[in-house]
Amino acid sequence: LNSFKSIRDFAEKINATEARLDVLINNAGYAQYLKKEVSVDGIEMTMATNHYGPFLLTHMLIDLMKKTAKTDPCRIVVVSSITHNLSFFNPTKPYHLNPLNYFLPILLYNSTKFANILFTFELARRLQGTNIIANCLHPGKLIKNHT
Repeated sequence: LNSFKSIRDFAEKINATEARLDVLINNAGYAQYLKKEVSVDGIEMTMATNHYGPFLLTHMLIDLMKKTAKTDPCRIVVVSSITHNLSFFNPTKPYHLNPLNYFLPILLYNSTKFANILFTFELARRLQGTNIIANCLHPGKLIKNHT
């Protein structure tokens, strides 16, 4: 999930070979403690893997889900973490969107999980009336249910 090309290739295969998509579960949980890494696309690795990768994958598969949702309900599940409470993520600050020089990489995990929640809330809002439900959760606890 940290390579946009890999995600696009995968989504193209799914869209070409599958007639329907009922459930999409985004469950990325990459974290680095001290080492700073950058994806092949120039995105900080934790943010690329945990947030931007699932974000892109969801958008690349959403038309297939909408097609399925014409006859059957569908669900998107984004696995976040209770550690989102420790995040200082602010999507209005460009530095937070691609924090290449973050002082302690392990704290980026929290930000990616908060970004997952913000994404899911907005996705659920945009999908109202489509027969697709978007949920995010901390393993073992539903953060908020959107229908």
